Amino acid sequence: MQKIFLFPLQLVIFPGSFYPLHIFEERYKRMINLCLETNKGFGIIVKVGEENAKVGSYVEISQVIKKYADGKMDIIVKGIRRFVIVSVSLHDDGYLIANTHPYYDINFEISKKLVEEIYNKFVALINKSELKLDQSFWTSLSHAPIKSFKIAEKTGLTLEQQQELLLIQDESLRLNVLKEHLEKLEKRISESKTIKEIIMRDGFLN
Repeated sequence: MQKIFLFPLQLVIFPGSFYPLHIFEERYKRMINLCLETNKGFGIIVKVGEENAKVGSYVEISQVIKKYADGKMDIIVKGIRRFVIVSVSLHDDGYLIANTHPYYDINFEISKKLVEEIYNKFVALINKSELKLDQSFWTSLSHAPIKSFKIAEKTGLTLEQQQELLLIQDESLRLNVLKEHLEKLEKRISESKTIKEIIMRDGFLN
C-alpha cells in the first residue's frame, strides 16, 4: 500500500502523458511545494460533480515552468502509473491523502495486427483533419509500451470516455474502444469542420 497526496481535477492523466498545470489554491501550493522538497509525486483523480473517481494516475513533477511572487506555479507533470484508492483522509493543510494500491493490467495478450490497424486509422484521421503533430509525439508513440494511452491523447475523447479508458485493464480492449471511437470520428470528418478542435481539446503535451 502506498500513501499519496490527491489532487482532484476535471482532468484524466494517462500513464506516460505530460500535462501542464497551473497551481493557485493555497492548499495545493503547499502540497506541490512539499512534493518538490521531498521529490515525491501525487495522485490526480477526476472529479465528476461532487464525486471523486476511485482510480487515478500517480504523476511526478517533470518541470517547474514558472514560480510567481504570490506562490502560484506553472508546472508540467508526467503520468507514471495507475492506482486505486483504498481509503482517504484530510490533511491539516486542506488537501486529501489516500492509501492506494497499484492498478495493473490483467490481460497482456495484444494482437500486432490490431495495433497496426489502430495506428493506421489514427494516422489517416490526423492527415484528414490536417492536424500537424510535432515529431516528438510520434517518437513518444513509437517508444510507448502501451500505445492506447498515447493515441488517446489526440483523439478527442470526452472526460468520461478518458476515465473509462483509464479503468480498462486490458490493452487489447482499450485499443478496440479506440478503434470504434476513431471510426466514429472518421464518419464525422466530412460533416464537421470542428474535427481538429475536437482532437486538440485534450491539452496533452507532445
